Amino acid sequence: MYEYWLSYLLFGSVTIIAGLALRFLPPKKRNAIYGYRSRRSFHSQESWDFAQRYSGVLAIKLGVISLAIGVTCCLLSTSVLVPLVIGTLLLIAVIPITEERLRKKRYG
Repeated sequence: MYEYWLSYLLFGSVTIIAGLALRFLPPKKRNAIYGYRSRRSFHSQESWDFAQRYSGVLAIKLGVISLAIGVTCCLLSTSVLVPLVIGTLLLIAVIPITEERLRKKRYG
């Protein structure tokens, strides 16, 4: 029943870890390797710093939701694809939500 439990929990856990890294170990300067990178986040150092903090907190929140869904699906013995698809959609949601917040703050 629980032979694939790690698969259910992996996506949410990775999203939380990525969010924690962005929140507590954000890149100090704009770069092309690490961090939340978009046209708006590259607009200024201020927009870069904001995007790192905001997307990190958002990724943590959505990762917790994804992890809860994974635990629920594991306990209900649903397909591993359910939390994978939902987790992917939640992770992708970080982009438009952060971009909208940057737009409202008039960055870029």
